[in-house]
Amino acid sequence: MKNQFRFESLLNYRKSIEEKIQIELSELREKQFAEKEKLSRIKDTQKSILEKFSVNNKMDDIVYLELLSNEYLYRKEVLADLDNKIAETQKRLISASKARKILEKLKERKIKEFNNYLIKQENKLMDEIAEVRFTRTED
Repeated sequence: MKNQFRFESLLNYRKSIEEKIQIELSELREKQFAEKEKLSRIKDTQKSILEKFSVNNKMDDIVYLELLSNEYLYRKEVLADLDNKIAETQKRLISASKARKILEKLKERKIKEFNNYLIKQENKLMDEIAEVRFTRTED
């Protein structure tokens, strides 16, 4: 009996899938962070323009404020889309982790079975050696 886990290649494949999903998730989180930064900058810019706002407003400021407002709404949509993608990727990661853990538990069980087999074989051999010695001393 060999101590070879026959699903080792499948286990390695599932580990690689899990790692790819983790990388994808970290990239999405980086994009999410960048979008939040953009939203913050837009809001700060709007705030500074509104603080300078006076009765004699330039039309350029009003147009620029409207552009910023549209950009802010667009970035909110992008952020909501990223949030959805992150949630979906997290679900995929959990599923991939479960699949990997199942195979790892199976591998551990097979290793225990193999170790028990080796112990039984060793005990059997020791019993045979003891029996041979005992028979020699009797003769």
